[in-house]
Amino acid sequence: MKIKKIIAVLLFVVVLVSCAPASNIVPENTERSATATLATENFFFVFKGFYCGINILDTKNGTLAHALLEETVTTTIPFQLSTVEMNEVFRKIAAMDFFGYSADFVIPDGYKSSLRTPTGTYELSVTNGALTNTVRWTTGGSFESEYEKANQLWELLMFIQSAIYNHPEYKQLPKSKLACI
Repeated sequence: MKIKKIIAVLLFVVVLVSCAPASNIVPENTERSATATLATENFFFVFKGFYCGINILDTKNGTLAHALLEETVTTTIPFQLSTVEMNEVFRKIAAMDFFGYSADFVIPDGYKSSLRTPTGTYELSVTNGALTNTVRWTTGGSFESEYEKANQLWELLMFIQSAIYNHPEYKQLPKSKLACI
């Protein structure tokens, strides 16, 4: 009988604790918590995308170098991502533990699931304060994956590339005459 009472009390305590409102939990330093997902002055990156040409975005120097696949001339223009875009890149990098990725990212054999063509090669070098990491990754000719780290990296690269393509400065650059999909 005593064991039943103890179990009932423990069950009641577990239910009571699990039903407690989360709003009672206050972070130690609200200001620090709020800025944890915002980029700082010491955050910048260089994105290199080699797919149907070359795009090299350098957020520290505020430039975009662009060359078409069929050309040998590179055009460099002033280029700035918005604060919102920089914060989103920062948030994605923090969420995926980018600084834990190896320099040459390769999807493990057990996670390869489908072939992607054409080939694209990417390099992302990120600096956040004293931390710096550079990750190189090739798609196409290799398999895409159900590997979470690959998916996170792919999502980050596609976000950066989309941000570049959607800027008015980029839209003014020469377009390729080749059929790149």
